Amino acid sequence: MKNKIFLIFLNLFSTLTFAQLKTFTVEYNCVLTLKQKISGNDSIKILINNDTLKNPKDLSMKLPKSINMKIVLMSWATIGNSNESKIIVKNTNSGWKNKEQITLFDSIVFKNKKWIQYKENEVSNMSKSALELTYSNEEKQILGYKCVRVDFLDKADSTKGEFWVTQSLPNTLMPFGGYEPLKGAVLECNYFNTGMSYKATSIKQDYID
Repeated sequence: MKNKIFLIFLNLFSTLTFAQLKTFTVEYNCVLTLKQKISGNDSIKILINNDTLKNPKDLSMKLPKSINMKIVLMSWATIGNSNESKIIVKNTNSGWKNKEQITLFDSIVFKNKKWIQYKENEVSNMSKSALELTYSNEEKQILGYKCVRVDFLDKADSTKGEFWVTQSLPNTLMPFGGYEPLKGAVLECNYFNTGMSYKATSIKQDYID
């Protein structure tokens, strides 16, 4: 009887330990959306082979009435479990030639309820932004996960936007640091006033040996 109880306890302990070691990797793209109406009075410059043409008529171009385009600035990955996470940059837009512009950080770590940024030989604590959150009933699927919309207001700079959050993944998973974890993983974030957005492109589940 004692042996049976011991085996049950051992199996339960192994299951719990194994579950604690479950980790996820979420890859994100940082996307900038440009929207601009064009009038006949707009000054337009076109760059071709580093030569600037001030008059687009020289190229017999027909200008659109508006510009609506999306630019992927960079991509990174967040790796984490229910206790901690780590954000690392994967690659940046090849058009950014200045290294100082793209070396934002080496990694950002969330551990013990704190955000820590690592860059070269520097280590710094990140302050948490105070957000005013409004949870809605609006839902959508992102990469097979049911997400709910959460509107936010950053009290520090009055920035407004929306998170899309799933409770099926650990809440330490988000595309950036500096925020208090929400009620689930952030798979998409859209800033209304800047046109910047962060969107998950893949989600992988692994186990730490």
